[in-house]
Amino acid sequence: MTSIFDYAFNDENLLKQALRHSSAKGENLPSNERLEFLGDAVLGLVISDILYKKFPEKEEGELTSIKSEVVSRPILKDIAVKHEINGLIEKGKGIKQMPDSILANTLEAVLGAIYLDSGLLPVSNIIKDIFSEKIDEISQRPYEINYKAMLQHISQKENNLLPEYKLSKTSGPAHNPIFEVTVKIGDKTFGPAMGKTKKEAEQNVAQIALESLKA
Repeated sequence: MTSIFDYAFNDENLLKQALRHSSAKGENLPSNERLEFLGDAVLGLVISDILYKKFPEKEEGELTSIKSEVVSRPILKDIAVKHEINGLIEKGKGIKQMPDSILANTLEAVLGAIYLDSGLLPVSNIIKDIFSEKIDEISQRPYEINYKAMLQHISQKENNLLPEYKLSKTSGPAHNPIFEVTVKIGDKTFGPAMGKTKKEAEQNVAQIALESLKA
């Protein structure tokens, strides 16, 4: 049986399920969606623990921003490809090219499977190993709470949707404009929020959306 992360499964059926996309499931062949749900929670816990212990000087906002990027879809996809998970996924014939979402979700499913197979310590050690380079890289960037990255992560995980930002209004003089932006997730629209640049306005409206979703 294929080994992933140099880990040998006690129950090889867990790995088979973790690698099976919903497009390939049969009547008696469950997909990896439940394992993905579990793996997402395990990954979030372990990354939070790593960041808490590694950066005692950082405040909650900065830790949250770093975590959101570390567990974002592009990072998970990159790690899945690096460890050649993309060549192991069982998928339906209708999927010709592998979307980033399938790669990211399968990585989480594999981590969930390892947790069920051996418990928290083995999967924690694997996560520390495969994410250490990304954590170091992201944590060294200039600090700025990235509300857009946080909102995108939550929106993708909860709704499988990307936030849609829309410039609704520009006011003020040409040399000093004020931009007004809204953000839409599914059928919900948040904002507007204003900023001296479109980027600033988007960050502000993302913060409003996050606070609304938390409430």
